[in-house]
This record gives sequence, structure tokens and C-alpha cells, in this order.
Amino acid sequence: MCGRLTFCYWVVAAVPFYLATWEHYFTNTLILPVINGPTEGLMLIYVSHLFTCFTGAEWWAQDFRKSLPLISLVPLPFVPEIPLYVIVLILMITFAVIPTVGSK
Repeated sequence: MCGRLTFCYWVVAAVPFYLATWEHYFTNTLILPVINGPTEGLMLIYVSHLFTCFTGAEWWAQDFRKSLPLISLVPLPFVPEIPLYVIVLILMITFAVIPTVGSK
């Protein structure tokens, strides 16, 4: 993974942090829900780094059906081979960036 996708990961990870800081700067209060991007986002980063330490970086680059064996039980013949890091990027945009941007 290099080039444009690396930049996309950086942007997707940075948006919740910057928007939370921006909100605090302009409103002088930082209102975060129980589950929030700045705190839980850091924990997810720590866990993913620890997981990568044990499994190796190749785990993220292989097909998502190979990385997640339970998904391979569902027949998906029409879906091409997609690396797991692309699936993770799509999920991060869907469940982290869009709600954060929408709530600000």
C-alpha cells in the first residue's frame, strides 16, 4: 500500500481529530459522545498496530476473504478480489468520517 491509498488513510484518520479540535476552538467546549473518534480512534490504532506485530503486514494486503475466514463461508462469486486494507478504508469512511462530518 503506497501512494494515494496511504494519503487516503491519513485523511480518514485525521478528520475526526481535526474536527473535534476545531469544535473545541470555536465553541470553547468539547462535546463528545460516549464512543468518540479521538479516544476510541487511538485505541483502534494501538490494537491494529499490535495485531500487525503478530500477524505481519501481509495480512492486510491479502484478499479480504482470506483474511476473514467467516466471510469466505458466504458465496460471493460476483465480488472481485479486494485487499483487506481497501475494505477497512471504506468502513472507516462509512462509520467514522461521515458521522463525524455530519454531526459538526
